[in-house]
Amino acid sequence: VLDLEGRAVAALEVCRIAPFVSRPGDPATRRGAPTDDCATSDDGGRFSMKVPRLGRFAASSPGWTTVLSGELPLDEGGESLLVVARSQPLAGRVVDERGRPLAGVEVALEIAPQRLLALGQVLDAAMPMPRTLVTDESGAFACDDAPRADLVVAVWKEGFERHIVELADPFGDPFTWPKSSAQDSGFEPLHLVLKQSSLPTVIGTVVDASGQPVEGASVSAGQGIASSDAAGSFLVTFDPEHGSNRPCAEHGHSTTAPERPESIELRAARADLGMARCEIAFPPAGAPPVAVQLVLASQAQTIEGRVLDLRGEPVASVEVFVLEDTLFGWEPVEGSGSISHRSLESMLGASPASTSADGSFRIVGLSERSYRLQVLHAERLLSTISDPISSGSRGVVLTFDPEARGRIAGRTVDRQGQPVAGVRVSVSCRQWWAGPEDRDFALAIGAATETDSEGRFALEDVAHAGVFLRLEGHGIVPDIFRDIDSEPERTTLELVVGRRCHLQFHWGDWSERADRLHLEAEDGTTLGFMDLRGWGVTPLDSIPVDTGLSPAIAIPDHALHAVLTRGGREVTRVPLAPVPGELELVRL
Repeated sequence: VLDLEGRAVAALEVCRIAPFVSRPGDPATRRGAPTDDCATSDDGGRFSMKVPRLGRFAASSPGWTTVLSGELPLDEGGESLLVVARSQPLAGRVVDERGRPLAGVEVALEIAPQRLLALGQVLDAAMPMPRTLVTDESGAFACDDAPRADLVVAVWKEGFERHIVELADPFGDPFTWPKSSAQDSGFEPLHLVLKQSSLPTVIGTVVDASGQPVEGASVSAGQGIASSDAAGSFLVTFDPEHGSNRPCAEHGHSTTAPERPESIELRAARADLGMARCEIAFPPAGAPPVAVQLVLASQAQTIEGRVLDLRGEPVASVEVFVLEDTLFGWEPVEGSGSISHRSLESMLGASPASTSADGSFRIVGLSERSYRLQVLHAERLLSTISDPISSGSRGVVLTFDPEARGRIAGRTVDRQGQPVAGVRVSVSCRQWWAGPEDRDFALAIGAATETDSEGRFALEDVAHAGVFLRLEGHGIVPDIFRDIDSEPERTTLELVVGRRCHLQFHWGDWSERADRLHLEAEDGTTLGFMDLRGWGVTPLDSIPVDTGLSPAIAIPDHALHAVLTRGGREVTRVPLAPVPGELELVRL
Protein backbone atom coordinates (compact mmCIF):
# COMPACT_ATOMS: atom_id res chain seq x y z
CA VAL A 1 0.00 0.00 0.00
CA LEU A 2 1.41 3.38 -1.06
CA ASP A 3 0.29 6.97 -0.54
CA LEU A 4 0.20 9.64 -3.24
CA GLU A 5 3.89 10.34 -2.69
CA GLY A 6 4.81 6.68 -3.24
CA ARG A 7 5.49 6.06 0.47
CA ALA A 8 4.47 2.85 2.24
CA VAL A 9 1.37 3.05 4.43
CA ALA A 10 1.41 0.89 7.58
CA ALA A 11 -1.46 -0.42 9.75
CA LEU A 12 -4.05 -0.01 6.99
CA GLU A 13 -6.88 -2.52 6.71
CA VAL A 14 -7.43 -3.76 3.17
CA CYS A 15 -10.33 -5.82 1.83
CA ARG A 16 -10.95 -7.60 -1.45
CA ILE A 17 -13.51 -6.16 -3.89
CA ALA A 18 -15.19 -8.83 -6.00
CA PRO A 19 -15.18 -8.19 -9.76
CA PHE A 20 -18.16 -6.76 -11.57
CA VAL A 21 -19.11 -8.99 -14.50
CA SER A 22 -21.11 -7.26 -17.22
CA ARG A 23 -22.99 -8.51 -20.24
CA PRO A 24 -24.58 -6.62 -23.13
CA GLY A 25 -27.38 -4.49 -21.72
CA ASP A 26 -25.95 -4.20 -18.20
CA PRO A 27 -25.37 -0.72 -16.74
CA ALA A 28 -21.94 0.68 -17.60
CA THR A 29 -19.99 0.54 -14.34
CA ARG A 30 -16.70 -0.56 -12.85
CA ARG A 31 -17.97 -1.10 -9.34
CA GLY A 32 -17.72 -4.40 -7.51
CA ALA A 33 -18.94 -5.65 -4.13
CA PRO A 34 -16.74 -5.67 -0.99
CA THR A 35 -16.03 -9.07 0.57
CA ASP A 36 -15.07 -10.27 4.04
CA ASP A 37 -11.48 -11.02 2.90
CA CYS A 38 -9.35 -8.54 4.87
CA ALA A 39 -5.75 -8.00 6.02
CA THR A 40 -3.65 -5.23 7.60
CA SER A 41 -0.47 -3.74 6.13
CA ASP A 42 2.80 -4.02 8.04
CA ASP A 43 5.45 -1.33 8.63
CA GLY A 44 6.62 -1.71 5.03
CA GLY A 45 3.11 -1.31 3.67
CA ARG A 46 2.86 -5.00 2.72
CA PHE A 47 0.03 -7.39 3.42
CA SER A 48 -0.97 -10.88 2.34
CA MET A 49 -4.10 -12.99 2.47
CA LYS A 50 -5.44 -16.19 0.98
CA VAL A 51 -8.25 -15.18 -1.39
CA PRO A 52 -9.65 -16.04 -4.79
CA ARG A 53 -7.46 -14.34 -7.38
CA LEU A 54 -10.38 -12.31 -8.72
CA GLY A 55 -11.17 -8.64 -8.26
CA ARG A 56 -9.01 -6.03 -6.58
CA PHE A 57 -8.11 -4.69 -3.14
CA ALA A 58 -9.37 -1.49 -1.51
CA ALA A 59 -8.65 0.35 1.73
CA SER A 60 -11.26 -0.31 4.41
CA SER A 61 -9.74 1.56 7.40
CA PRO A 62 -11.78 4.59 8.54
CA GLY A 63 -10.38 7.87 7.29
CA TRP A 64 -8.73 6.37 4.19
CA THR A 65 -9.89 5.93 0.62
CA THR A 66 -8.51 4.08 -2.40
CA VAL A 67 -7.31 6.18 -5.31
CA LEU A 68 -5.72 3.51 -7.52
CA SER A 69 -5.93 -0.27 -7.31
CA GLY A 70 -4.58 -3.09 -9.47
CA GLU A 71 -6.29 -6.28 -10.52
CA LEU A 72 -5.45 -9.24 -8.33
CA PRO A 73 -2.51 -11.09 -9.91
CA LEU A 74 -3.31 -14.44 -11.43
CA ASP A 75 0.16 -15.87 -10.84
CA GLU A 76 0.93 -17.42 -7.46
CA GLY A 77 3.85 -15.14 -6.61
CA GLY A 78 2.34 -11.91 -7.91
CA GLU A 79 1.79 -8.73 -5.98
CA SER A 80 -1.13 -6.33 -6.00
CA LEU A 81 -0.76 -2.59 -5.55
CA LEU A 82 -2.91 0.11 -3.97
CA VAL A 83 -2.49 3.86 -3.83
CA VAL A 84 -4.49 5.44 -1.02
CA ALA A 85 -5.16 8.88 0.41
CA ARG A 86 -6.76 10.31 3.50
CA SER A 87 -10.48 10.75 2.95
CA GLN A 88 -12.78 13.65 3.52
CA PRO A 89 -16.48 14.35 2.99
CA LEU A 90 -17.36 16.45 -0.03
CA ALA A 91 -20.86 17.68 -0.73
CA GLY A 92 -22.64 20.20 -2.88
CA ARG A 93 -25.65 21.16 -4.88
CA VAL A 94 -26.23 21.58 -8.62
CA VAL A 95 -28.71 24.12 -9.99
CA ASP A 96 -29.55 25.66 -13.35
CA GLU A 97 -29.02 29.31 -14.26
CA ARG A 98 -32.31 30.25 -12.58
CA GLY A 99 -31.28 28.59 -9.35
CA ARG A 100 -33.61 25.62 -9.76
CA PRO A 101 -32.22 22.30 -8.42
CA LEU A 102 -31.22 19.72 -11.02
CA ALA A 103 -31.83 16.04 -10.28
CA GLY A 104 -30.04 13.20 -12.06
CA VAL A 105 -26.82 15.15 -12.65
CA GLU A 106 -23.70 12.98 -12.82
CA VAL A 107 -20.88 14.22 -10.60
CA ALA A 108 -17.54 12.48 -11.15
CA LEU A 109 -14.61 12.99 -8.75
CA GLU A 110 -11.04 12.17 -9.63
CA ILE A 111 -7.53 13.09 -8.55
CA ALA A 112 -6.06 15.80 -10.76
CA PRO A 113 -4.07 13.86 -13.42
CA GLN A 114 -0.87 15.87 -12.92
CA ARG A 115 -0.97 14.95 -9.23
CA LEU A 116 -0.53 11.27 -10.11
CA LEU A 117 2.18 11.48 -12.76
CA ALA A 118 5.01 11.56 -10.22
CA LEU A 119 4.07 7.97 -9.28
CA GLY A 120 5.72 6.85 -12.53
CA GLN A 121 5.65 3.09 -13.04
CA VAL A 122 3.03 2.64 -10.32
CA LEU A 123 0.44 3.85 -12.83
CA ASP A 124 1.12 0.77 -14.98
CA ALA A 125 -0.03 -1.54 -12.23
CA ALA A 126 -3.02 0.32 -10.82
CA MET A 127 -6.30 1.76 -12.04
CA PRO A 128 -8.65 4.47 -10.72
CA MET A 129 -11.41 3.38 -8.37
CA PRO A 130 -14.94 4.49 -9.30
CA ARG A 131 -16.20 7.62 -7.59
CA THR A 132 -19.34 8.88 -9.36
CA LEU A 133 -22.38 10.46 -7.73
CA VAL A 134 -25.86 11.40 -8.95
CA THR A 135 -27.80 14.38 -7.57
CA ASP A 136 -31.15 13.84 -5.84
CA GLU A 137 -34.39 15.76 -6.36
CA SER A 138 -33.00 18.76 -4.46
CA GLY A 139 -29.89 18.82 -6.66
CA ALA A 140 -27.73 17.65 -3.75
CA PHE A 141 -24.85 15.18 -3.81
CA ALA A 142 -22.53 13.94 -1.09
CA CYS A 143 -19.43 11.77 -0.96
CA ASP A 144 -17.92 10.66 2.35
CA ASP A 145 -14.70 9.24 0.89
CA ALA A 146 -13.32 11.93 -1.43
CA PRO A 147 -9.49 11.85 -1.49
CA ARG A 148 -7.62 14.66 0.24
CA ALA A 149 -5.74 15.86 -2.80
CA ASP A 150 -6.07 18.17 -5.77
CA LEU A 151 -9.40 17.12 -7.29
CA VAL A 152 -11.21 17.53 -10.58
CA VAL A 153 -15.01 17.54 -10.33
CA ALA A 154 -16.80 16.97 -13.65
CA VAL A 155 -20.55 17.66 -13.73
CA TRP A 156 -22.84 16.68 -16.61
CA LYS A 157 -26.49 16.32 -17.49
CA GLU A 158 -28.07 15.91 -20.90
CA GLY A 159 -29.25 19.30 -22.17
CA PHE A 160 -26.62 21.27 -20.27
CA GLU A 161 -23.03 22.29 -20.84
CA ARG A 162 -20.42 20.11 -19.15
CA HIS A 163 -18.95 21.90 -16.13
CA ILE A 164 -15.52 21.12 -14.67
CA VAL A 165 -14.21 22.46 -11.36
CA GLU A 166 -10.64 22.10 -10.14
CA LEU A 167 -10.21 22.00 -6.38
CA ALA A 168 -6.76 22.59 -4.87
CA ASP A 169 -5.87 20.41 -1.89
CA PRO A 170 -6.24 22.69 1.13
CA PHE A 171 -4.21 20.43 3.41
CA GLY A 172 -1.03 19.66 1.45
CA ASP A 173 0.96 16.64 2.67
CA PRO A 174 -1.49 14.22 4.40
CA PHE A 175 1.19 13.14 6.88
CA THR A 176 1.30 16.68 8.31
CA TRP A 177 -2.40 16.78 9.18
CA PRO A 178 -3.36 16.70 12.85
CA LYS A 179 -4.93 13.37 13.70
CA SER A 180 -7.87 15.18 15.28
CA SER A 181 -8.76 16.71 11.91
CA ALA A 182 -8.73 13.45 9.96
CA GLN A 183 -12.49 13.60 9.38
CA ASP A 184 -12.83 17.37 8.88
CA SER A 185 -13.56 18.57 5.38
CA GLY A 186 -11.15 21.01 3.83
CA PHE A 187 -13.70 22.06 1.19
CA GLU A 188 -16.75 24.23 1.58
CA PRO A 189 -19.95 22.74 0.13
CA LEU A 190 -19.89 23.23 -3.62
CA HIS A 191 -22.51 25.31 -5.41
CA LEU A 192 -22.42 24.34 -9.07
CA VAL A 193 -24.40 26.07 -11.80
CA LEU A 194 -25.03 24.32 -15.12
CA LYS A 195 -25.75 26.40 -18.21
CA GLN A 196 -28.35 25.32 -20.73
CA SER A 197 -26.72 23.72 -23.75
CA SER A 198 -26.45 25.86 -26.89
CA LEU A 199 -26.68 22.74 -29.07
CA PRO A 200 -29.83 21.78 -31.00
CA THR A 201 -32.26 20.42 -28.41
CA VAL A 202 -35.20 18.06 -28.60
CA ILE A 203 -37.78 17.88 -25.83
CA GLY A 204 -40.80 15.66 -25.66
CA THR A 205 -42.59 12.77 -24.08
CA VAL A 206 -42.52 9.01 -24.44
CA VAL A 207 -45.86 7.20 -24.31
CA ASP A 208 -46.98 3.62 -24.76
CA ALA A 209 -49.38 2.35 -27.42
CA SER A 210 -52.36 3.45 -25.31
CA GLY A 211 -51.02 6.97 -24.88
CA GLN A 212 -49.90 6.61 -21.26
CA PRO A 213 -46.60 8.28 -20.28
CA VAL A 214 -43.63 5.94 -19.99
CA GLU A 215 -41.04 6.34 -17.25
CA GLY A 216 -37.51 4.96 -17.69
CA ALA A 217 -37.43 4.86 -21.49
CA SER A 218 -34.02 5.50 -23.02
CA VAL A 219 -33.93 8.27 -25.64
CA SER A 220 -31.04 9.31 -27.89
CA ALA A 221 -30.20 11.00 -31.17
CA GLY A 222 -27.12 8.79 -31.52
CA GLN A 223 -25.07 10.68 -28.91
CA GLY A 224 -25.85 11.05 -25.19
CA ILE A 225 -28.65 8.91 -23.76
CA ALA A 226 -31.43 10.47 -21.70
CA SER A 227 -34.08 8.72 -19.62
CA SER A 228 -37.73 9.76 -19.50
CA ASP A 229 -39.13 10.81 -16.12
CA ALA A 230 -42.40 9.84 -14.42
CA ALA A 231 -44.35 12.10 -16.79
CA GLY A 232 -42.58 10.54 -19.79
CA SER A 233 -40.65 13.77 -20.42
CA PHE A 234 -37.14 13.87 -21.81
CA LEU A 235 -34.55 16.29 -23.20
CA VAL A 236 -31.69 15.38 -25.55
CA THR A 237 -29.14 17.45 -27.45
CA PHE A 238 -27.28 16.83 -30.69
CA ASP A 239 -23.83 18.14 -31.62
CA PRO A 240 -23.55 18.36 -35.43
CA GLU A 241 -19.76 18.59 -35.20
CA HIS A 242 -19.47 15.03 -33.96
CA GLY A 243 -22.11 13.01 -35.75
CA SER A 244 -22.97 10.04 -33.55
CA ASN A 245 -19.71 10.19 -31.59
CA ARG A 246 -19.20 11.83 -28.26
CA PRO A 247 -17.11 15.04 -28.65
CA CYS A 248 -14.15 13.78 -26.70
CA ALA A 249 -10.92 13.26 -28.63
CA GLU A 250 -9.01 11.77 -25.70
CA HIS A 251 -11.20 8.67 -25.90
CA GLY A 252 -9.95 7.93 -29.40
CA HIS A 253 -12.92 9.25 -31.36
CA SER A 254 -12.45 11.24 -34.53
CA THR A 255 -12.67 15.02 -34.21
CA THR A 256 -13.06 15.56 -37.97
CA ALA A 257 -16.23 17.57 -38.44
CA PRO A 258 -18.73 15.72 -40.65
CA GLU A 259 -21.12 17.47 -42.98
CA ARG A 260 -24.04 19.15 -41.26
CA PRO A 261 -26.90 16.60 -41.28
CA GLU A 262 -30.21 17.48 -42.89
CA SER A 263 -32.11 15.58 -40.23
CA ILE A 264 -31.74 13.83 -36.88
CA GLU A 265 -33.06 10.35 -36.15
CA LEU A 266 -34.39 10.17 -32.62
CA ARG A 267 -34.94 6.76 -31.01
CA ALA A 268 -36.61 5.63 -27.82
CA ALA A 269 -36.68 2.16 -26.28
CA ARG A 270 -37.73 0.23 -23.20
CA ALA A 271 -37.23 -3.51 -23.04
CA ASP A 272 -40.79 -4.42 -22.01
CA LEU A 273 -42.61 -1.94 -24.25
CA GLY A 274 -40.66 -1.81 -27.51
CA MET A 275 -39.22 1.06 -29.49
CA ALA A 276 -39.98 4.19 -31.47
CA ARG A 277 -38.15 6.35 -33.99
CA CYS A 278 -38.71 9.80 -35.36
CA GLU A 279 -36.98 11.75 -38.13
CA ILE A 280 -36.57 15.45 -37.29
CA ALA A 281 -35.43 18.19 -39.65
CA PHE A 282 -32.18 19.63 -38.34
CA PRO A 283 -33.09 22.93 -36.60
CA PRO A 284 -31.26 26.14 -37.55
CA ALA A 285 -28.86 27.76 -35.11
CA GLY A 286 -30.61 29.48 -32.22
CA ALA A 287 -33.94 27.79 -32.90
CA PRO A 288 -36.14 26.89 -29.89
CA PRO A 289 -36.22 23.24 -28.78
CA VAL A 290 -38.06 20.84 -31.07
CA ALA A 291 -41.01 19.17 -29.32
CA VAL A 292 -41.96 15.59 -30.23
CA GLN A 293 -43.93 12.64 -28.91
CA LEU A 294 -42.50 9.15 -29.26
CA VAL A 295 -44.90 6.20 -29.14
CA LEU A 296 -43.42 2.83 -28.16
CA ALA A 297 -45.50 0.86 -30.61
CA SER A 298 -42.88 -1.23 -32.44
CA GLN A 299 -42.19 -4.48 -30.62
CA ALA A 300 -38.70 -5.94 -30.43
CA GLN A 301 -37.97 -8.83 -32.79
CA THR A 302 -36.56 -12.30 -32.11
CA ILE A 303 -34.56 -14.95 -33.93
CA GLU A 304 -35.18 -18.60 -33.08
CA GLY A 305 -33.48 -21.78 -34.20
CA ARG A 306 -31.20 -24.68 -33.33
CA VAL A 307 -27.47 -25.37 -33.29
CA LEU A 308 -26.45 -28.75 -34.75
CA ASP A 309 -23.07 -30.42 -35.17
CA LEU A 310 -21.73 -31.86 -38.44
CA ARG A 311 -23.71 -35.09 -37.89
CA GLY A 312 -26.97 -33.21 -37.32
CA GLU A 313 -26.94 -33.81 -33.57
CA PRO A 314 -27.99 -30.96 -31.22
CA VAL A 315 -25.25 -28.91 -29.51
CA ALA A 316 -26.15 -27.85 -25.99
CA SER A 317 -24.72 -25.11 -23.72
CA VAL A 318 -23.14 -22.89 -26.35
CA GLU A 319 -23.81 -19.17 -26.66
CA VAL A 320 -25.61 -17.69 -29.66
CA PHE A 321 -25.71 -13.93 -30.14
CA VAL A 322 -25.78 -11.24 -32.79
CA LEU A 323 -22.27 -10.35 -33.91
CA GLU A 324 -23.00 -6.70 -34.65
CA ASP A 325 -25.65 -4.31 -33.43
CA THR A 326 -27.39 -0.97 -34.04
CA LEU A 327 -25.80 2.10 -32.46
CA PHE A 328 -28.19 3.82 -30.03
CA GLY A 329 -25.96 6.27 -28.16
CA TRP A 330 -23.31 6.49 -25.49
CA GLU A 331 -23.13 6.82 -21.73
CA PRO A 332 -20.26 7.39 -19.30
CA VAL A 333 -18.72 4.34 -17.62
CA GLU A 334 -18.98 4.96 -13.91
CA GLY A 335 -15.64 5.75 -12.36
CA SER A 336 -13.50 5.22 -15.44
CA GLY A 337 -13.55 8.59 -17.22
CA SER A 338 -14.47 6.80 -20.46
CA ILE A 339 -17.68 6.14 -22.37
CA SER A 340 -19.54 3.05 -23.45
CA HIS A 341 -21.44 2.83 -26.72
CA ARG A 342 -24.87 1.32 -26.15
CA SER A 343 -26.84 -0.46 -28.81
CA LEU A 344 -30.54 -0.40 -29.55
CA GLU A 345 -30.49 -4.14 -28.94
CA SER A 346 -29.11 -3.73 -25.41
CA MET A 347 -31.83 -1.17 -24.66
CA LEU A 348 -34.40 -3.72 -25.80
CA GLY A 349 -33.00 -6.40 -23.48
CA ALA A 350 -30.97 -8.45 -25.95
CA SER A 351 -28.38 -10.79 -24.45
CA PRO A 352 -26.60 -14.00 -25.50
CA ALA A 353 -28.83 -17.07 -25.61
CA SER A 354 -27.59 -20.43 -24.35
CA THR A 355 -28.69 -23.48 -26.30
CA SER A 356 -30.83 -26.05 -24.49
CA ALA A 357 -30.41 -29.82 -24.59
CA ASP A 358 -32.08 -30.02 -28.02
CA GLY A 359 -29.81 -27.27 -29.39
CA SER A 360 -32.58 -24.68 -29.52
CA PHE A 361 -32.08 -20.97 -28.86
CA ARG A 362 -34.10 -17.76 -28.87
CA ILE A 363 -32.53 -14.29 -29.05
CA VAL A 364 -34.84 -11.46 -27.97
CA GLY A 365 -34.56 -7.66 -28.09
CA LEU A 366 -33.68 -7.25 -31.76
CA SER A 367 -34.34 -4.44 -34.21
CA GLU A 368 -35.90 -4.81 -37.65
CA ARG A 369 -32.74 -5.63 -39.61
CA SER A 370 -30.48 -8.53 -40.55
CA TYR A 371 -27.81 -9.92 -38.25
CA ARG A 372 -24.94 -12.34 -38.46
CA LEU A 373 -25.13 -14.81 -35.58
CA GLN A 374 -22.11 -16.13 -33.73
CA VAL A 375 -22.10 -19.50 -32.02
CA LEU A 376 -19.47 -19.56 -29.26
CA HIS A 377 -18.16 -22.23 -26.92
CA ALA A 378 -17.03 -19.78 -24.23
CA GLU A 379 -14.43 -22.06 -22.60
CA ARG A 380 -12.70 -23.38 -25.73
CA LEU A 381 -13.43 -20.25 -27.85
CA LEU A 382 -14.75 -22.41 -30.66
CA SER A 383 -16.99 -20.27 -32.83
CA THR A 384 -18.79 -20.07 -36.12
CA ILE A 385 -20.46 -17.11 -37.81
CA SER A 386 -23.59 -17.28 -39.95
CA ASP A 387 -24.59 -15.35 -43.05
CA PRO A 388 -26.95 -12.40 -42.38
CA ILE A 389 -30.32 -13.54 -40.99
CA SER A 390 -33.41 -11.31 -40.83
CA SER A 391 -34.87 -10.60 -37.40
CA GLY A 392 -38.17 -12.36 -36.90
CA SER A 393 -36.79 -15.55 -38.48
CA ARG A 394 -37.85 -18.92 -37.08
CA GLY A 395 -36.44 -22.39 -37.68
CA VAL A 396 -32.88 -21.13 -38.25
CA VAL A 397 -30.30 -23.96 -38.31
CA LEU A 398 -26.68 -23.15 -37.44
CA THR A 399 -23.95 -25.74 -37.98
CA PHE A 400 -21.19 -25.89 -35.39
CA ASP A 401 -18.17 -28.20 -35.18
CA PRO A 402 -17.24 -28.76 -31.48
CA GLU A 403 -14.20 -30.80 -32.53
CA ALA A 404 -12.45 -28.03 -34.50
CA ARG A 405 -9.78 -27.68 -31.85
CA GLY A 406 -6.21 -28.59 -31.22
CA ARG A 407 -2.96 -27.79 -29.44
CA ILE A 408 -1.08 -24.48 -29.41
CA ALA A 409 2.50 -24.59 -28.14
CA GLY A 410 5.79 -22.79 -28.51
CA ARG A 411 8.04 -20.44 -26.61
CA THR A 412 8.46 -16.73 -25.93
CA VAL A 413 11.82 -15.08 -26.54
CA ASP A 414 13.17 -11.55 -26.41
CA ARG A 415 14.72 -9.76 -29.38
CA GLN A 416 18.08 -11.37 -28.65
CA GLY A 417 16.51 -14.81 -28.82
CA GLN A 418 16.72 -15.42 -25.07
CA PRO A 419 13.78 -17.22 -23.42
CA VAL A 420 11.34 -15.11 -21.41
CA ALA A 421 9.83 -16.85 -18.41
CA GLY A 422 6.69 -15.82 -16.52
CA VAL A 423 4.73 -14.61 -19.54
CA ARG A 424 1.02 -15.24 -19.18
CA VAL A 425 -0.24 -16.70 -22.48
CA SER A 426 -4.01 -16.87 -22.98
CA VAL A 427 -6.39 -17.09 -25.90
CA SER A 428 -9.24 -14.72 -26.72
CA CYS A 429 -11.68 -13.94 -29.50
CA ARG A 430 -13.98 -11.07 -30.32
CA GLN A 431 -17.43 -11.83 -29.03
CA TRP A 432 -19.56 -9.01 -30.45
CA TRP A 433 -19.11 -5.58 -31.99
CA ALA A 434 -20.71 -2.24 -31.15
CA GLY A 435 -20.33 1.47 -31.68
CA PRO A 436 -19.54 3.48 -34.80
CA GLU A 437 -17.27 1.55 -37.16
CA ASP A 438 -17.40 -1.39 -34.71
CA ARG A 439 -14.99 0.41 -32.36
CA ASP A 440 -16.25 -1.31 -29.25
CA PHE A 441 -16.24 -5.05 -28.80
CA ALA A 442 -16.26 -7.65 -26.06
CA LEU A 443 -13.55 -10.24 -25.68
CA ALA A 444 -14.17 -13.81 -24.65
CA ILE A 445 -11.04 -15.01 -22.85
CA GLY A 446 -10.29 -18.70 -22.66
CA ALA A 447 -7.56 -20.99 -21.38
CA ALA A 448 -4.32 -19.53 -20.01
CA THR A 449 -0.90 -20.74 -18.96
CA GLU A 450 2.47 -19.28 -17.99
CA THR A 451 5.79 -19.76 -19.74
CA ASP A 452 8.40 -21.84 -17.90
CA SER A 453 12.09 -21.08 -17.34
CA GLU A 454 12.80 -21.87 -20.99
CA GLY A 455 9.96 -19.68 -22.22
CA ARG A 456 7.85 -22.67 -23.25
CA PHE A 457 4.07 -22.92 -23.08
CA ALA A 458 1.29 -25.21 -24.27
CA LEU A 459 -2.49 -24.82 -24.47
CA GLU A 460 -4.80 -27.73 -25.25
CA ASP A 461 -8.18 -27.87 -27.00
CA VAL A 462 -7.92 -24.41 -28.57
CA ALA A 463 -10.04 -23.44 -31.57
CA HIS A 464 -8.37 -23.96 -34.95
CA ALA A 465 -9.18 -20.44 -36.17
CA GLY A 466 -10.45 -17.05 -35.10
CA VAL A 467 -8.49 -16.67 -31.86
CA PHE A 468 -5.77 -14.30 -30.70
CA LEU A 469 -3.00 -14.92 -28.22
CA ARG A 470 -2.67 -12.50 -25.32
CA LEU A 471 0.88 -12.10 -24.03
CA GLU A 472 1.02 -10.36 -20.68
CA GLY A 473 3.45 -10.04 -17.80
CA HIS A 474 5.17 -7.48 -15.62
CA GLY A 475 8.41 -7.80 -17.57
CA ILE A 476 7.12 -7.36 -21.13
CA VAL A 477 5.21 -4.87 -23.24
CA PRO A 478 1.73 -6.46 -23.47
CA ASP A 479 0.67 -7.88 -26.82
CA ILE A 480 -3.04 -8.58 -26.56
CA PHE A 481 -3.92 -9.32 -30.20
CA ARG A 482 -1.18 -11.64 -31.49
CA ASP A 483 -2.74 -13.18 -34.61
CA ILE A 484 -1.75 -16.80 -35.21
CA ASP A 485 -4.27 -17.82 -37.90
CA SER A 486 -1.61 -17.34 -40.59
CA GLU A 487 0.97 -19.51 -38.81
CA PRO A 488 1.58 -22.77 -40.77
CA GLU A 489 2.35 -24.74 -37.60
CA ARG A 490 0.75 -23.81 -34.28
CA THR A 491 2.67 -26.23 -32.05
CA THR A 492 6.16 -24.77 -32.63
CA LEU A 493 5.48 -21.03 -32.32
CA GLU A 494 8.31 -18.66 -31.49
CA LEU A 495 6.81 -15.47 -30.14
CA VAL A 496 9.13 -12.47 -29.85
CA VAL A 497 8.22 -10.10 -27.02
CA GLY A 498 9.64 -6.73 -26.03
CA ARG A 499 11.16 -6.39 -22.58
CA ARG A 500 9.18 -3.72 -20.76
CA CYS A 501 10.97 -0.48 -20.01
CA HIS A 502 9.44 2.74 -18.76
CA LEU A 503 9.91 6.24 -20.04
CA GLN A 504 8.71 9.57 -18.69
CA PHE A 505 9.38 13.10 -19.92
CA HIS A 506 9.76 16.36 -18.11
CA TRP A 507 8.60 18.63 -20.93
CA GLY A 508 10.15 21.91 -19.82
CA ASP A 509 9.16 24.58 -22.39
CA TRP A 510 9.07 22.20 -25.36
CA SER A 511 5.30 22.57 -25.76
CA GLU A 512 6.08 25.91 -27.42
CA ARG A 513 8.23 24.25 -30.09
CA ALA A 514 6.80 20.75 -30.63
CA ASP A 515 3.36 19.16 -30.56
CA ARG A 516 3.94 15.36 -30.75
CA LEU A 517 6.52 12.79 -29.68
CA HIS A 518 7.08 9.29 -31.08
CA LEU A 519 9.70 6.56 -30.66
CA GLU A 520 12.04 5.06 -33.23
CA ALA A 521 14.25 1.97 -33.38
CA GLU A 522 17.86 1.99 -34.57
CA ASP A 523 16.79 1.57 -38.21
CA GLY A 524 14.37 4.52 -38.01
CA THR A 525 11.25 2.37 -37.73
CA THR A 526 8.48 4.03 -35.73
CA LEU A 527 7.69 1.95 -32.65
CA GLY A 528 4.41 1.62 -30.85
CA PHE A 529 4.24 1.78 -27.07
CA MET A 530 1.66 1.39 -24.34
CA ASP A 531 -0.19 3.57 -21.88
CA LEU A 532 -1.14 1.10 -19.17
CA ARG A 533 -3.03 3.58 -17.00
CA GLY A 534 -6.76 3.27 -16.54
CA TRP A 535 -8.87 0.20 -17.20
CA GLY A 536 -6.98 -1.32 -20.08
CA VAL A 537 -3.98 -1.29 -22.34
CA THR A 538 -3.92 1.63 -24.76
CA PRO A 539 -1.59 1.14 -27.75
CA LEU A 540 -0.09 4.46 -28.90
CA ASP A 541 1.96 5.68 -31.85
CA SER A 542 2.70 9.07 -30.31
CA ILE A 543 1.80 11.34 -27.40
CA PRO A 544 1.16 15.10 -27.30
CA VAL A 545 3.90 17.37 -25.98
CA ASP A 546 2.54 19.06 -22.88
CA THR A 547 3.79 20.91 -19.81
CA GLY A 548 5.08 19.40 -16.58
CA LEU A 549 5.41 15.62 -16.56
CA SER A 550 4.24 13.15 -19.17
CA PRO A 551 2.62 9.85 -18.21
CA ALA A 552 5.05 7.00 -17.60
CA ILE A 553 4.72 4.92 -20.76
CA ALA A 554 5.71 1.29 -21.28
CA ILE A 555 8.15 1.01 -24.19
CA PRO A 556 10.03 -1.87 -25.86
CA ASP A 557 13.70 -2.26 -25.03
CA HIS A 558 14.87 -1.49 -28.60
CA ALA A 559 13.51 2.08 -28.62
CA LEU A 560 16.63 4.19 -29.17
CA HIS A 561 15.29 7.65 -30.02
CA ALA A 562 12.46 9.90 -28.89
CA VAL A 563 11.54 12.17 -31.80
CA LEU A 564 9.75 15.49 -31.23
CA THR A 565 7.78 16.87 -34.17
CA ARG A 566 5.70 19.91 -35.01
CA GLY A 567 3.11 19.66 -37.73
CA GLY A 568 4.58 16.28 -38.67
CA ARG A 569 8.13 17.62 -39.18
CA GLU A 570 11.00 16.59 -36.95
CA VAL A 571 12.20 19.26 -34.50
CA THR A 572 14.74 17.27 -32.51
CA ARG A 573 15.54 13.73 -31.41
CA VAL A 574 16.68 12.56 -28.00
CA PRO A 575 18.81 9.40 -27.52
CA LEU A 576 17.34 6.86 -25.12
CA ALA A 577 18.94 4.16 -22.99
CA PRO A 578 16.01 1.98 -21.88
CA VAL A 579 16.71 -0.61 -19.21
CA PRO A 580 14.14 -3.39 -18.62
CA GLY A 581 12.27 -2.89 -15.35
CA GLU A 582 13.52 0.65 -14.82
CA LEU A 583 12.05 4.10 -15.35
CA GLU A 584 14.06 6.51 -17.50
CA LEU A 585 13.19 10.14 -16.76
CA VAL A 586 14.18 12.40 -19.65
CA ARG A 587 14.40 16.14 -19.01
CA LEU A 588 14.00 17.98 -22.27
